[in-house]
Amino acid sequence: LYGGEGPHRSGPRLSQFLKTEAFIVNPEAFTTSLIRQIERFRAEAKKVDYYPSIRLNVTSDFPGKMFKPIMDMFPDVKFYDYTKLVTAKPVAGNHHLTYSSTGASQVVKGETIVNKESNWDQLVDKVLPNGMNVAMAFTSRTSMPKAIYDERTDQTFEVWNGDEYDARFLDPKREDGKGWIIGLTNKDRTTAPENAAKERDGFFLDYDPERDGDTLTIKNQNKLAGKPEKKVIPIAKKSLRAPNTKEFKCNLNVGIITIVPVEFFRKGRF
Repeated sequence: LYGGEGPHRSGPRLSQFLKTEAFIVNPEAFTTSLIRQIERFRAEAKKVDYYPSIRLNVTSDFPGKMFKPIMDMFPDVKFYDYTKLVTAKPVAGNHHLTYSSTGASQVVKGETIVNKESNWDQLVDKVLPNGMNVAMAFTSRTSMPKAIYDERTDQTFEVWNGDEYDARFLDPKREDGKGWIIGLTNKDRTTAPENAAKERDGFFLDYDPERDGDTLTIKNQNKLAGKPEKKVIPIAKKSLRAPNTKEFKCNLNVGIITIVPVEFFRKGRF
């Protein structure tokens, strides 16, 4: 499913948007359909000796508890999500979470880019020290640093290449107890990499391997950023199929389903 407005409703996103409407307007029927799809997918995966895994949230960030009954129905299926909700926790034994960075305030070409939505300090204080991983997107389309240095806390966090696969539950655990930064290169084709940090309000971390080397420094956010402002992004102000549908203050995207060879699990990689 997909939550958004404007041109993102066209093309391949339209189908996801209409599924989102189905979820909102008739959640019972939608859930019944989802359960049937999971049953079919699980059966097909097992035929070829693969372990089924499903990512329910994609561009959305619904709390896992909304899907817990479904996860409990399928204990032999792995469910995984990315979340920007720092206080979120896995809701079932077969549920895996990777936390998502919303970027950071930074200086690009001498200009200060203030990211009022940044959750970086919270991730450094509450998530990474507890061994939980954080996904972070960089401006470069081809490179990512090997480490992130946080100026405020004088801590360094190593980067794991998250572009090689999406099944985040296969990411290794660090021996020192810290979480990884799951590095992601720039997939946004609507802006040039050199402009991505500014045009996306600091969501992308500006990274140039020739300038920054292997370690990218995130400057003290208290010195760069103004007071954060809370922002509510509605799923849609107007429904395509049901014009009188009330505005729904959340995003949802169910769409990525992966299958992982059983051998990964036999080796204890999740």
